[in-house]
Amino acid sequence: MKNLPRVSELSRPSVACEQVLLVFALKDPEPDLLLLDRLLLVSREKDLPAAVIFNKIDVVAEATAKKYFQAYQKAGYETILCSAKLGVGLEEVRQILKNKILYLPDLPGPENPAF
Repeated sequence: MKNLPRVSELSRPSVACEQVLLVFALKDPEPDLLLLDRLLLVSREKDLPAAVIFNKIDVVAEATAKKYFQAYQKAGYETILCSAKLGVGLEEVRQILKNKILYLPDLPGPENPAF
């Protein structure tokens, strides 16, 4: 079995950033919580605060969205539920983006060749 190089490791960007912003859909695709947790651990290791945004709340049950929100908020992460399609939660996202240098990792997905 051949070892392939890692493609999903979060590395500190060359510019000084103030926060890591992790955006995961709640459906289509389902959130990869293992990947999310790994990225949160790496950001903590690099002393970068992280915010978690769960998008597509309009396509899942309210209880499902709340479950994700509460789990990551309880763990101490700034967490936002939003729907880009409906415009819900976007003002909260704008407040995170305001006057900050953020790192948005390029996560694997169906449209990404690293997937």
